[in-house]
Amino acid sequence: MKSTSHQSIRTILDGLFDAYPRRQRLHDEAAAVWCLQLDHLPAKVLQSAAWEWVDKNMWPPDAVTKFKNFAASRHKGRSKEPDPPGWAEHVASRHKENPKGVYWCERQQTMVDVAGTPMPQHPDHRRTPEREARVHMRLIRDILDRRLRCPRSVAHHDIWAHEDREETWYRNEFRKRLG
Repeated sequence: MKSTSHQSIRTILDGLFDAYPRRQRLHDEAAAVWCLQLDHLPAKVLQSAAWEWVDKNMWPPDAVTKFKNFAASRHKGRSKEPDPPGWAEHVASRHKENPKGVYWCERQQTMVDVAGTPMPQHPDHRRTPEREARVHMRLIRDILDRRLRCPRSVAHHDIWAHEDREETWYRNEFRKRLG
C-alpha cells in the first residue's frame, strides 16, 4: 500500500482544524506526530474521514489515536457503533446550517472545504449592500466614540461568544438604524 505524503496529510489536518472556529492550529511538532501516525492511510480515506468528522462532531479530535481509529474504521469498512439517541437529528440540523460543508479559513483568508482546498470565488456572493455597510460603520463609530454603549446587564465582551446577548443588542441597534 502506498503511504501518504506528510505534506498532503498536513493539508488535510489544516483543513480539519480550520473547520472549527475556536480551535488553535497544530504546532509543527504535534503535526509531525500526527503525520507519522496517519501516513499508512491513503489520502482519500483521510479526506473522507476528515469530512465525516466535521459533519458529525462538534469538536475537533483531541488525540491522534481517536482520529486514527476513526479513519481506520472507515478504511477497513468495520461496522460502526450505534449512534446515541437524537444524534441523527443533530446531524440533520447541522447539515441544514451548512449544507455545502464550506468553512472560512483565517490563514488563507478564503473559503475552503475540509481538505483545505480553496473554494471558487464569487465576488458578489458575500458583498454587503452599501446602505447596510454605511449603517454598520456609523454604529461602530458611535460605539468607538462612546456615544453609544451596550447596557451593563448585557455587556460581557466575550469575543468568542456566538449569538450572545451583546451581539443580539448590536443586531437590534443595527435594525433600528436601518429602519
